[in-house]
Amino acid sequence: MILLLAIIVGGTPVVAVELRATVVDRDGNRFEVTNFKYEGQDAFPMIVSDKRTMVKFKEVKQIEFRGAPNDETQPVLVVFLDGRTSQGEMFVGGSGRIVGTGGSVSAQIAFTGNTSLGKFRLSLKRVKEVIFHPVQTVMRCPTDGRTFEQEGYTFCPYDGMPLEHAQSDTLRGEEKGVQGDEKKE
Repeated sequence: MILLLAIIVGGTPVVAVELRATVVDRDGNRFEVTNFKYEGQDAFPMIVSDKRTMVKFKEVKQIEFRGAPNDETQPVLVVFLDGRTSQGEMFVGGSGRIVGTGGSVSAQIAFTGNTSLGKFRLSLKRVKEVIFHPVQTVMRCPTDGRTFEQEGYTFCPYDGMPLEHAQSDTLRGEEKGVQGDEKKE
């Protein structure tokens, strides 16, 4: 379920979209994950040419982990939405536990989120690939209820009313028409 949350910032609506991804583990299991995060963040750190950079998930199409499961850092290939690629390394966690003054803390870094079965957490050491699902904003006409998925639609082409961001739960169970056509009966 994609959750759209409109936040008013200086009079301009900003939409926060729940990130969705398919995570493939090293055994070939596929997990459909919503609210996808890296340790609670919408970005992940990557080392490219000895420089640490934060890569935003919303700019990424795919991440491929190319190292062995026991490596503390893994070579990764990142494919961006615009077609660019970047190779670098990611720290995926130690082989055991880190002991500090406050006791022992797990050294396992993980991707988290939700699946249809509940909460999801998978150590980066177990990840083979992450495939991001394109986020498409659905707009709805407040007058006639027609929905539009095309980029850039801000007004209903049928009655000229300003379109509103449609919540995914209001679309569930409806059959949306193609290219803004009326719902099929």
